[in-house]
Amino acid sequence: MSKFILFFLSLILFFSCEKKDKKINETSIDSTSLEIPPPPNTYNEFPSPQERLEKWVDYYKSKEADFKLENFQKVDTFKVFNQPATAIPSFSSKFDQRYQTFLTYNADSSKYVDIDSYLLRFSDNGKVDYNTDQEIVLVDLNQKKAHRILFYGPSFWVEDAFFKNDSTLMLLENNNDRVPGYQEINLNTMISTAYTYKDTLSFDSKYYSARVHQILNKNQKIIP
Repeated sequence: MSKFILFFLSLILFFSCEKKDKKINETSIDSTSLEIPPPPNTYNEFPSPQERLEKWVDYYKSKEADFKLENFQKVDTFKVFNQPATAIPSFSSKFDQRYQTFLTYNADSSKYVDIDSYLLRFSDNGKVDYNTDQEIVLVDLNQKKAHRILFYGPSFWVEDAFFKNDSTLMLLENNNDRVPGYQEINLNTMISTAYTYKDTLSFDSKYYSARVHQILNKNQKIIP
């Protein structure tokens, strides 16, 4: 009798384990479903941040052959303070989707930098007009927070911006004095290190407007 009971309990245990294994297999997660989709940004489909920087340097080099990054020198280090942003972030229902393609995301699309929404205005005929000032906005999509980190008047402007890595934001700049510069902002400490070109250039940069038209035309070629 005891042998029969033992055999019966063994059968119950066997079918119970088989059913449990089957349930686990049926509900297993496909790893592909965990992949983060790329941001909806045609302009930022460059292989790496390095290529973004090279396009900027190549533009200036096409105007002055001896232009190179080695000619920039460190001029300042300062704290960047977060302030309320004026530009409407993409997670808001009031966000104008026409600005979506101008946003520059970090590697995992959890953050983006916006250098255009405040400066650009879309006219009724679909073209863009330019404001006199420029707001640099850093947006954290996970926390749904948008901060103004810098604000520029008409004599200074950021021509392009991108995430060098997870903790560094790069701002490529110019001004009315024809002296380009760039900033490296540590996103952990919010300390910015500023660099400026050693010489005054002989031409007015059109890189910003060229970049805007490149995005609008969905063309990967910078207009000289």
